[in-house]
Amino acid sequence: MASFTQNPQRQLLMPMALLQIAKILGLAKPALRRKGRKMFGKEKMPTAFEHYEPTDKDVFAAVYTKSGTNWLLQVAQQAAWHGEAEFAHIHDVVTWPDVPLSGIIPFGDSSITDNSPEGFRVIKTSAYARFIPYSEQAKYISIIRDPKEIFVSAYHFVFGVLGLRKYINVEDWLKLFLASDCFMGSWAIHTADIWAWRDRPNVLVFTFSEMKQNQEEFTRRIVQHLGVSLNDEQFVKVLLRSSFKYMKQHNQQFAPPKLPFVRQTPVMIRNGKTSNTSELLTREQQATIDKYFIAELKRLGSDFPYEQMFTVVRYIAFSTNTVQCGGVVAN
Repeated sequence: MASFTQNPQRQLLMPMALLQIAKILGLAKPALRRKGRKMFGKEKMPTAFEHYEPTDKDVFAAVYTKSGTNWLLQVAQQAAWHGEAEFAHIHDVVTWPDVPLSGIIPFGDSSITDNSPEGFRVIKTSAYARFIPYSEQAKYISIIRDPKEIFVSAYHFVFGVLGLRKYINVEDWLKLFLASDCFMGSWAIHTADIWAWRDRPNVLVFTFSEMKQNQEEFTRRIVQHLGVSLNDEQFVKVLLRSSFKYMKQHNQQFAPPKLPFVRQTPVMIRNGKTSNTSELLTREQQATIDKYFIAELKRLGSDFPYEQMFTVVRYIAFSTNTVQCGGVVAN
């Protein structure tokens, strides 16, 4: 089987061709709205794990897009291999059932568990928790990231992968991101669902910013959550191989496949920083994202403490007959 990045992704030839035609006609945004959910696996999300019963060998990395997924996959995979996991691409060893891309190791491939020193297999999914089969025997880990940071990261990465960066501006992306049918799925639903699981003993949930502030602590927490016993040398190897520097140097092991009609694929590991939203978003746009998702979480009945977890920007516009100005309050 060809490695993930080397696979030609023929099943995406038609939707990518339609996207190229649409962008030439100035219709990139509506085309992405129509085709994006299928390309990003959201149409398959409700049935990706249909009839599957998890076992004690399963480690679900249940993370919303651009929220630290590859870091989590690397930590879990290296922990399962005591810091010695080797692969050409992460998807040669980590399955991803809800996304229709070829070259990913099949969900039912037993070689994952057969070859792992700990007998684990790591399962990547961006599906809502309501669609992920739950078992007290399996392990579940999720990272929740500030949606403003996701917005910025996804703009650079997703539209680079699709060859649309010149055709979708920030305001267009904001409308797509805040739409109920966003092709990446709803951040609010994903967060509300997994947050509701947080007190279960086999579920570990933390924020991206918490992890970035103390990567060693959260690496250790993941290892402990998996029930893996590592000596000091093995833990240092896991920590080293999951560092930003190492993963940046080995970007090809985490990179997306080259899609048809796209000349250059963006790097997967761009900068991994938090609080970088001002590089792309105005204060008013940041406040719009915060306000929208706070309201969405409330509508969903979630008790996720958004205003405690993230820096919230509040934009107040003042106007007279002749003058308009804005003010910002950041909690």
